[in-house]
Amino acid sequence: MRSVDKLDKELERLENELSRINIGLNKLNKKLRDKDFVTKAPKTVVQEVRDRLAQLQKQHQKTATHYYRIKDNAIEARQTEKN
Repeated sequence: MRSVDKLDKELERLENELSRINIGLNKLNKKLRDKDFVTKAPKTVVQEVRDRLAQLQKQHQKTATHYYRIKDNAIEARQTEKN
């Protein structure tokens, strides 16, 4: 398998991972915007949701950084192949 193909496969995997993370972020943000949830749920449950949101935000940043690094490598590899 060519290195460009491997990079493309990794990009696709990372895109899927980012999509999954974004879905989770949206669900957690929606839950925290729900005033009934925030006021009626036990404080420990609300804190768990906040902690999970922070964890997913860190994971998103790490995955996005990796995605853009791989994307840059794929662009460079394509340019090298052309020459």
